[in-house]
Amino acid sequence: MPPQPRKIEAILVASHPRSGTHLVLDTIRRQIPATAGWRLPGLPLDHLYLNLERLGADWRRFEPALAWRILRRVKRPLMKTHFRADFSDSWSAGESVVPAAEFQEVVNAARVIYVVRHPLAVMSSYMQFLSAIHPDVRGMSLDDFIFSPHWTGQTDRLGWWCAHVQGWRARPDTLLLRYEDLVASPRPSVEKIAAHIGETPRLREPYLPPKITSLAQTRLNRLTRLSPPSTAIVGNSARFPLVDWRKTLKPETREAVRARCGALLETFGYEVPGIDSVVGE
Repeated sequence: MPPQPRKIEAILVASHPRSGTHLVLDTIRRQIPATAGWRLPGLPLDHLYLNLERLGADWRRFEPALAWRILRRVKRPLMKTHFRADFSDSWSAGESVVPAAEFQEVVNAARVIYVVRHPLAVMSSYMQFLSAIHPDVRGMSLDDFIFSPHWTGQTDRLGWWCAHVQGWRARPDTLLLRYEDLVASPRPSVEKIAAHIGETPRLREPYLPPKITSLAQTRLNRLTRLSPPSTAIVGNSARFPLVDWRKTLKPETREAVRARCGALLETFGYEVPGIDSVVGE
């Protein structure tokens, strides 16, 4: 009887876009030896983990053979997704094809980490990111962007954030990890991740991977290293500066966010201060 392929014991990092997904992926690769993969220099950085949206994407689709190579390259492969918890839709219409049953089995058996970040920090970063892709976003204020329609037409961007967080939060056996905690107190966060996935961390200092701030550094690492320390998607801050929501959001926008997301904000310890308190700091 031929040997059976080993069971895939994957780790799935899920989040709303711009919530710190890559920081978590790269911290795990840095601190958990069983996840430290590689790919040939020059290949895209998402060959270091399996992006579930790539399995059915309109652009740069990963064929099953490539996906399985990524999953079998290390003992504990990493996967990433921006799908909602029920896999009904993702951040983009072109990346919302539900993974095939064989990959759903891997997802169902995976240890799941959900990364959450303050929704207004998410919206600011998300607007910067989408401005490079969608011309209609470039002329928006942050206030308008927050309430602009999600591509499904079922809700706006703030509503989709709320539904995204609520869905993953309700999923059993999911570790909820605040981006802010990882940045402010990395060691306890690393230990929490390690305990959740059943691995012993290296506790390598510094605990977090180096921050990449330029496209040039990303390209150099991609071309010269088997396992670059960062897979972060760097925004074009020269063309599309990051808007500081604390200084720019209108009072009525702040109030709407509190009214619609108050329970979630309280759950994760987030606040939406009035503009007067921010200006007075």
